[in-house]
Amino acid sequence: MSVHPSIVPVVGIEVKFKNMVYPVILAPGFIAELNAVTHTEDGIVFGAACTLSHMGTVLKEAVHRLPPHQTQVFQAILEQLRWFAGQQIRNVAAIGGNIMTASPISDLNPVFMVVGCKLTLRDKDGSREVQMDDSFFTGYRKTTVRPQEILLSILIPYSKKCQFVSAFKQSPRREDDISIVTAAMSAMFSPGTDIVKDLRLSYGGMAPVTVLAKKTANRLLGRQWGEELLQEACSSLAEEMSLDPSAPGGMVTYRQTLTLSLFYKFYLTVLQKLRLQGLSVQEVSSECLSATEIYHPETPSSIQVYQAVPEGQNQDDMVGRPIMHLSALKQATGEAVYCDDVPLYENELYLALITSTKAHARILSVDISAAEQCPGVVCCLFARDVPGSNITGVRQDETVFADGQVTCVGHIIGAVVADSQLHAQRAAKAVKIQYEELTPIVTIQEAIAAQSFYEPIRTIQNGDLEAGFKQADHILEGEIHMGGQEHFYLETNVTLAVPREEDGEMELFISSQSPSDSQSFVAKALGVPANRVLVRVKRMGGGFGGKESRTTVLSTVVAVAANKLKRPVRCMLDRDEDMLITGGRHPFYGKYKVYVVHLSF
Repeated sequence: MSVHPSIVPVVGIEVKFKNMVYPVILAPGFIAELNAVTHTEDGIVFGAACTLSHMGTVLKEAVHRLPPHQTQVFQAILEQLRWFAGQQIRNVAAIGGNIMTASPISDLNPVFMVVGCKLTLRDKDGSREVQMDDSFFTGYRKTTVRPQEILLSILIPYSKKCQFVSAFKQSPRREDDISIVTAAMSAMFSPGTDIVKDLRLSYGGMAPVTVLAKKTANRLLGRQWGEELLQEACSSLAEEMSLDPSAPGGMVTYRQTLTLSLFYKFYLTVLQKLRLQGLSVQEVSSECLSATEIYHPETPSSIQVYQAVPEGQNQDDMVGRPIMHLSALKQATGEAVYCDDVPLYENELYLALITSTKAHARILSVDISAAEQCPGVVCCLFARDVPGSNITGVRQDETVFADGQVTCVGHIIGAVVADSQLHAQRAAKAVKIQYEELTPIVTIQEAIAAQSFYEPIRTIQNGDLEAGFKQADHILEGEIHMGGQEHFYLETNVTLAVPREEDGEMELFISSQSPSDSQSFVAKALGVPANRVLVRVKRMGGGFGGKESRTTVLSTVVAVAANKLKRPVRCMLDRDEDMLITGGRHPFYGKYKVYVVHLSF
């Protein structure tokens, strides 16, 4: 750390979507000291590189072994872990990464903060301890940890007698989703009473950092846990946890309401526990009891009902019969082979796309000097490298590569070919393009206003509409809007192009619903007869119409690269790339006008 002060210690990944480039990356996942777990008198110390799954296993064991009053904190963390990403993520994500990322919507940081977890930091000069309180997070994604320090461990304390701790998370989906608002709350009572001795309320998603509602907590100290306290808390929280209408993340009113709702759940949970201990005479009404219970989904059960076929139906007639998909067993067991499962060819290269970041613009210059200096780069391709026609598409109104102008974000401008996927994608991001921005047309309404239509305009008309509307007794009119949709097949678009030695032949392995289109479009781009292009489709990992014509957007580019270099070239789009360049199902906008005439019989 002292040699490389800009070093980024990682256990996960933070480079893909934000395009972050870190010259030096330290992966501490296998450093023994950072994976150690130590039980002390005050709590359990976890090394910063311990995975969330391992932390969960240790905490579950402690919950079973220790008396309940000591494990309130552990149970709150375990409840958050149930909804933290998915099992695969929890198996690799680390405690330290969750803390040091300093996300304002972290699921775990509110718990760590509300119970005052102690962090051990270390640099070349020694170590120091800091407490996770309201001073630890200094700004968005910033902490008090110095650049030369690393997080060594975290002490998660035992809870105490008369202490109640709960954690909550509200997200768009219950499982595997980022939170809208998270919260952790701790209440300590004077022994044998329901008088608040200490109260801490921590929230995520209500500020650029995880925050403590200190004003509200201080106002409730010394108060009896009851209806008056609830009213005072809600009033104070509404004031303290207010948000600006333009706050990042939106849903301002909903998030402010959640701060009160989550406290109400905590209030009811604690009230019920106090009542069961004989420390409160107030009862939780039956309709509110569910708010105090931890959610446990029931294991679903189902049956499948088939329509019986007629008795006399021929055995060879499959209509109405429950016939299994031919590849069903292979797909269920993972044995099914898809395009990208084809083993690497000798001397195979990988292609990454260079796409437009502007919706409508002229291309002024393309600087590939930085990309050419990247490791493993073989070449960059643009419209000038297409040996045949650069015009492509079902209606022949698209280009293999943009030529002078781009008409959408994601318009393919060029491609980088390198010795690996990582090298190709890094080099593609290093290409610098200067644009002259033009006025874009984004919505159908904007296209109508600009008279931007595909010709010819087709009209279906029957009868004299004008005369009909004149004699109408009633006229109904309005608009219909239908949003666009992503096909979202599981297997993204993929092409493996293998040049053959004779007569400019090209063999393509693709995932396509229309191999004939791919054959003809590739042949046109290469300037060869269609019989020189062999297209192979073993199976698709979904298509739903999205791989009929849009597959050719990628296959033509990969084929041009393989033809130029006379080497096999492969490209399988990442999900974000696929969604960016393929277009998806179109939105629709319509106007209707209907007239009604009263008829007498």
